[in-house]
Amino acid sequence: MSFQIRNLIKAEEIDRAEELLYQVYIKRLNWKFDPKNPSGIKVVTKNNVLYLTDNFRTHCYWIGVFNEEKLVACARLVGAENGKLEMENYHSLPEFLQGQHNNVELNRVTVDEAYMNTSAFLALIQAVVQYLQNTQYKHMIAAERVNSFETSFFIN
Repeated sequence: MSFQIRNLIKAEEIDRAEELLYQVYIKRLNWKFDPKNPSGIKVVTKNNVLYLTDNFRTHCYWIGVFNEEKLVACARLVGAENGKLEMENYHSLPEFLQGQHNNVELNRVTVDEAYMNTSAFLALIQAVVQYLQNTQYKHMIAAERVNSFETSFFIN
């Protein structure tokens, strides 16, 4: 199976990513988030379609993995806003990363359930690494928590 990688720029492309996020995070994983969360995470409906969105929707670099025209995986990279990464609203960064301006956060990583046993995730991570090699970011930090499952890591 061959996948294509694209930067998601247009509002319609980001909508497709947020629809996939809803399908995976909310419907499949049954994620329950605090409605008063500092990221503005919420479910919205547009044209009878449900989306998982937040305040960082347009302030990030979205990456999409496509099988033909179907979006099958996505993630986003978010730089600091007002001197803080989104995750710093929930967790403290390790001391050696605090106060640095060349950190980026990887979040909202998801793969369509039908593509879990394919190389879609690998294609997504390869695209993330390629993007980072062409930017000024020195550290990538990722932390995801969906219900009781939590993962975090950083790449230097």
